[in-house]
Amino acid sequence: DYNYIYINNLIGTAEKPIVFIADGKVNIGVDNSYSMILGNSKFVKIIGVNYNIIFGAPFGKPYSKQAFGFHGSDELEVTGCELRFSEVGFFSNPTTGSYKNINLHHNWIHDLDNPSDAGRSEAFYIGSTSLSTRKNGGAFESVNITDNLLENLAGDGIQVALTNNLKILRNRIIGYGKANLNWQRTSIIVGGVTSNVLVQGNYIQGGTGSPFQFFGTGTAWFDNNTAIDC
Repeated sequence: DYNYIYINNLIGTAEKPIVFIADGKVNIGVDNSYSMILGNSKFVKIIGVNYNIIFGAPFGKPYSKQAFGFHGSDELEVTGCELRFSEVGFFSNPTTGSYKNINLHHNWIHDLDNPSDAGRSEAFYIGSTSLSTRKNGGAFESVNITDNLLENLAGDGIQVALTNNLKILRNRIIGYGKANLNWQRTSIIVGGVTSNVLVQGNYIQGGTGSPFQFFGTGTAWFDNNTAIDC
């Protein structure tokens, strides 16, 4: 087990990405405000099997601030991991630079809360909501959030902004907005300055607010999604 892991400037290549796998179950974030931060890195894969890589606080401990932060990193894949007992699950909020090819799939994100701030939290927070243009930095290109399971969330599910080419596909979001806060109770939010969007095949159940919000620009397709008890 690890109190936390902080890695900066880890650079692979498209032909030879740096790959992390676990031999057995690994808990990261057992006694620290942050669990995993991957900063300014490229061509990295974190590959779990049956959620054997776990980010976030153990049950009964104070919530982690972030389960997995990837500040300034791109060409990134995270799959097969568990994110738990944190204020934010996946987090990247740059205000400079441009980042591409973020693939977050087949992860289990659950029991997120923020007791010190009335429950304000997100399972995915990608892209700054304070910027009104991608021209000055902080922009993302090609973000794929697919086949994840999200359960028991005090706040929002998936929130992505400042992104061109966004796919949110086949995720299951069950129990969101449990703190019932204004502006913090939506399952999928496509934020400002986001275009070329496909939100398809998602299953959403049991929320206190709207299942979808769209504040982007340009083309967006919402297709074959199911929302129950929202």
